Amino acid sequence: MKLIYSNTSPYARKVHIAILEKQLEGDFTFQEVDTQQDAEIVRAINPLGKVPALITVEGEVVFDSPVICEFIDTLSGVVELIPQIKNARFVVLRNQALADGLMDAVVAMVAFEKHSGEALPKVLVNRNIDTIHRALNAMENQIPALGEAFDLGQISFMSAIGYIELRLPKLRWREMRPKLSAWFDERSTRPSFKSTMPNR
Repeated sequence: MKLIYSNTSPYARKVHIAILEKQLEGDFTFQEVDTQQDAEIVRAINPLGKVPALITVEGEVVFDSPVICEFIDTLSGVVELIPQIKNARFVVLRNQALADGLMDAVVAMVAFEKHSGEALPKVLVNRNIDTIHRALNAMENQIPALGEAFDLGQISFMSAIGYIELRLPKLRWREMRPKLSAWFDERSTRPSFKSTMPNR
């Protein structure tokens, strides 16, 4: 199988961490792309022109990151990233959706400035910043309920916050969020997180 990814994409990092946690890295090859310079390559694989995308052994293409992670979770029983028990499953998937929404807000801000060379209009900046802080506050409130298992919800939290630290270091997300900050620092020691740190 092959994972098409960008080194800095938080969605791709989530998938890569899931592969490592499932101990499936030996079953994959990893093709890094630049979504701008390699746009035609990416579109030829994923009609949405986005990464990550996964190519199965049968040649089928799987996208986007939540679907890829569900697919990955079916490949090995080493650990269970998405519980089968209904209530626990919905909590994990909800946490993933929360983190993905946070990623969306950060990516929107970063992408606009990168491609236009201009700052995002103030009204949109304020809207995205509000979304980011609301999502982080919701994560802070979720910390006491998180278990020890490093499930897909937790992987998603880590990927989203890691992207904030990469792209919005001045956000000071740790302020007034002691539980989330301490949890992030503890989980940051996991090999799967450390080995997927963006290199640029």
